[in-house]
Amino acid sequence: CARGRRQQWIEFTLICLCNVAWTIDAALLPMFFTEFQVLFHVSQASLSMLSTVKGWSAAVFAFPCGFIGELLPRPRLAGMGMIFWACGLALCGLATSFDMLFTGRVLNGVGLGIVQPLLLSLVADKSPPSKRGTAFGAMFFAGAVCNTIFGSIRHEVRHGKPRRHCRLEGQRARHRRAEHHRRHPDHDLGGGAQRAVP
Repeated sequence: CARGRRQQWIEFTLICLCNVAWTIDAALLPMFFTEFQVLFHVSQASLSMLSTVKGWSAAVFAFPCGFIGELLPRPRLAGMGMIFWACGLALCGLATSFDMLFTGRVLNGVGLGIVQPLLLSLVADKSPPSKRGTAFGAMFFAGAVCNTIFGSIRHEVRHGKPRRHCRLEGQRARHRRAEHHRRHPDHDLGGGAQRAVP
C-alpha cells in the first residue's frame, strides 16, 4: 500500500512538472525576442511567426494525440511529447539561424500538442472520482505558482541587468578617476593645465 501511494505521488509530481513546462513555455520565448532580432536580423513580424507556428503545431497534434491516447498507454505518449518539447527547446537554444529557431518552435508545438490533452486524461486516470477536483486544483496551482515565480525572474533579468550594468560602469569610472589622480597628481581630472613649476 505504501509503495503504491509513493508511486502515485511520483506520477502526480511528474504530471505537475509537465504542466509547469506547458505553462512556462508561453512566456519563455518573448524574453529573447530582442536578442533574436539583432542576432538573426529579422523583423518583429517574423518573430511573431514563432508564436503562431507553435500554436498551429499544437492544434494539429492535440486532437489526434488525444484520440491515440485512448488506444495506447498515456504515460508513454506524454513522455514522448515531453521529449519533443525538450528537443525543440534545445534547438531554440542552440539555433544559429532563424530557420533552426523556427524548426525548434515547431517541435515545441508538437510536444505541447501531445502533452496537453494527455495531462488531463492522466489526472483523471490516476485519481479516484472523489479526489479529481483536488488533483486538478493542485496541478493548476503548481503551474500558476511556477509561472508567477518565472515571471518575477524574467522581470529581474530584463530590467535588473541594465541597473547592475550602470552601477558597475559607475564603479569602474570612479576607479579610473582615482587611478588617474594617483598617477598624475599635477593634473586635474578634466585635463587642465599643470601646476606652475617654480
